[in-house]
Amino acid sequence: MARRSQLVVSVLVLLAGVAAAVGLVMARPQAAQTEPPERAVPVRVIEAHRGPSAVVLDLSGTVEPSRRADLQAEVSGRVVELAPELEPGVRVRKGDLLVRMDDARYRAAVAARRAQLAQAMVQVREEKTQRRIAEQEWKGVDLDEDAAAIALREPHLESARAGVASARAQLEAARRDLAATRITAPFDAVVLEKRVEIGEVVGPGVPILSLAGTEAAWVRLFLAADDLRWIRLPRDGEPGAAVRVVQPDGTERRGEVVHVLGSVERRGRQAQILVRVDRPFDPPEGASDGAMPLLDGTFVRAFVEGRRLDGVVELPARAVVEGDAVWVVGEGDRLVRKRVKIAFRARNRVLVAEGLEDGDRVVTTPLPTASEGMLVAPEPVADDEAPEAVEAAAPEGP
Repeated sequence: MARRSQLVVSVLVLLAGVAAAVGLVMARPQAAQTEPPERAVPVRVIEAHRGPSAVVLDLSGTVEPSRRADLQAEVSGRVVELAPELEPGVRVRKGDLLVRMDDARYRAAVAARRAQLAQAMVQVREEKTQRRIAEQEWKGVDLDEDAAAIALREPHLESARAGVASARAQLEAARRDLAATRITAPFDAVVLEKRVEIGEVVGPGVPILSLAGTEAAWVRLFLAADDLRWIRLPRDGEPGAAVRVVQPDGTERRGEVVHVLGSVERRGRQAQILVRVDRPFDPPEGASDGAMPLLDGTFVRAFVEGRRLDGVVELPARAVVEGDAVWVVGEGDRLVRKRVKIAFRARNRVLVAEGLEDGDRVVTTPLPTASEGMLVAPEPVADDEAPEAVEAAAPEGP
């Protein structure tokens, strides 16, 4: 009995201790539950400013010579002289002697034709003398027109004069043949191909040299036909649109649009324009002497300056979301979505015509999970991220 009483007392003491512990825990002050603070998302922004901006078409194309000549022999003969170091790649000046053939028989032909001309001229003088004698002999004799012409040797004089004309023409032909033994450069050029050597006998029509002009080169550019409306063409003495041509090695040259070709390219249905670049084999102004020449067939990139648009905002293309909207940082640094009208869309830049006000802070950071009212921490874009020129790929709107 005493043992049971002792057990009951122990249980009661244990329960009292547990109750006291629970009471202490319940009596402890509870910490107030609060929501975590909203975290601002860092973004880059650019301030919108309306103003004029020049459209620049970002195009590509190939280089071709503005002048090309395949020189052929006009007379037959043995090649006896070539210009020093006449090889492909050598530059020549207009009028330089390139090839000379043996001209002995052509000089002899000129001398013979000159003698024939002299004889024909003597014949004319003799006939004139005979005519004066005949005029004295037939003076006072009444002859009809035909008889008088024969009596005064007019047919003989006409024949002698025709002989002079024929001899003079043959002399000129002989002189041309003699001149054709010397083949000269028709313009400033670079030698593309040489097909003759000293000692070879060539004949009329035999190819000798291929030349490409060095005064200027064409750059043939391809673009959508609708893009032609942005390009200024030469008119009334005014030059065409300015073009910046960039070669594969980074060398830049200046050119201008000179022509729109009269047909579209068949496969891509694209329009074509020709750009003239002067002195393609000389280093451009400000470049080192080691700059690469603008070679035939080179694939280049070209930036064609188009017309200017007024009252537009220039933005990086990455600022546009879903094709026609941007995120703007509004009051309290919270996002506001604005729809915009894009006047011109480029590969890296856009021109916005409507939907933005001066001073709007446009977000340029991609935000896949952006939402209206989201808190952001805006920072201005770095200088190298700010738009400087619109390099266009596809226009929109008139």
